[in-house]
Amino acid sequence: MKKRNEGSKIKLKIFISAIISLIFVITIAFVTKNFLDEFNETESSIAKLINTTGKQRMLIQKIMLLIQSVNSKNLDSATIIKSDLFSSIQEMKKANDIIMNGSPKENILKITNSEIERILNNKVNLYKRINEYTELAEENAKKNDYSGFLLEYNIYKMNSLLLDLEKLSKLYSNESDLQSRKINALSIIMIICYLVVSFISIFFIFKPLANHISSLYLNLEKKYHDKDIKSIMLEIESKFAEKCLKELYPRVEYNPSFNTDLVSLAAFSQSAKEIGKDWWGIYEFGKIKVILIGDVYGHDKGTIIVIDTITKFFEDAIDKKALDKINFLDVFKLLNEKIQELGMQNQLTLTMSILILDNNLSRVKFINAGHNFPYLVEYSEKDEIKISRFKTKGHSLGIKQNNLSLPEEELKIVEYEFKDKSLIFLYTSGLITNKDKFDKEYSERNLKKIFEKNNFKDKNALLVLDAISTDAFRHYDSKSISEDITCIVVKRT
Repeated sequence: MKKRNEGSKIKLKIFISAIISLIFVITIAFVTKNFLDEFNETESSIAKLINTTGKQRMLIQKIMLLIQSVNSKNLDSATIIKSDLFSSIQEMKKANDIIMNGSPKENILKITNSEIERILNNKVNLYKRINEYTELAEENAKKNDYSGFLLEYNIYKMNSLLLDLEKLSKLYSNESDLQSRKINALSIIMIICYLVVSFISIFFIFKPLANHISSLYLNLEKKYHDKDIKSIMLEIESKFAEKCLKELYPRVEYNPSFNTDLVSLAAFSQSAKEIGKDWWGIYEFGKIKVILIGDVYGHDKGTIIVIDTITKFFEDAIDKKALDKINFLDVFKLLNEKIQELGMQNQLTLTMSILILDNNLSRVKFINAGHNFPYLVEYSEKDEIKISRFKTKGHSLGIKQNNLSLPEEELKIVEYEFKDKSLIFLYTSGLITNKDKFDKEYSERNLKKIFEKNNFKDKNALLVLDAISTDAFRHYDSKSISEDITCIVVKRT
């Protein structure tokens, strides 16, 4: 119910956030459209006004030429010229009114600023001067006497009008450039607004929600993954519990703290007696991981002492963070001497293997003291299977040779590459030496067949362990095991 309510809240947040973002976008789009419409209308008016000022310059010159023509022609041709003159005068008046007041009918706005106002009305007073020009021309045309007009508007006054109209046209051109810059500025502002809205939506609304959803999903995935792991572990334990009722129950371990995105580890152990003689352990020193497996031969009480000694040694090293100071060959030598002391009464020997995985989990150091050699199974891109063994010299610990401790040089550290998808399999001798009802051992041969016949390239450690233990106990069938069994699978993902 709690998860459902949380899901409903997330849906509501997403819906509200989407609505708010949509309102912002629509508002910005609406404001942008209104501004652009206004700018386009202004720009259109300015273009028409520039054309109008050009038309005025043409009409001023045309009126002067027509008056000069009609003043020198005969009466027949003068009638046609006068008709054109009156038409030009009316066009000039209309153009002057458009410049001054705009024209709603022709969708021309009145465009003005301090410079334009100065030209039209104030100091230059162009609007009044053009009106005076047209009115005098019209009055003289009606009287059919153009002497007053020709006397008033000499070449200097004509040039003055034409130059002022040119200045007005340039002012309109400047206003057009200003409008263009405003449109560019508005476009930039709108883009910035969209980017800001997008940034806020993504990084302050949707990204936190996405992170929250992702977190919930990962938690849910981890929960179901843990359930799957526990289910597999329980399945393996249950599968063999019935066959081992006369002994102790089997134990499957899948260590979440050890496992990472790069590597997983699973272990299976089954004791043949109440006090098992197999043991294993994993230790972490920062990113470096150490895996131990061993088999003690001798008295049960001595077994407990040996296992306790080794465990205490590595736990102390972890507490002191002193892995880099550990000389593992010296450790083997000290253990050899310790077991020899115990073995004087209990006749103890110990086989042991140690794996040391580096920071990148790509290489493995291996030390062995008389223990079964681990398997290394590698897979190529074409799914070809390569099976090899970690091999190095080393006697079982506790053995005396000529009353001297085991020579240190017989123990060596070797290093192997641990590739992606490959696996390492460690085990105690009980896995291969326990027998079926016909007194036939499981053997190395059957163990190797598991790796030859199965492709574990994309399987995790727990599934590999299940396949191996299932095959082994199928061989033992109903016969009770006589030796402890311990198996460890280390799998690169």
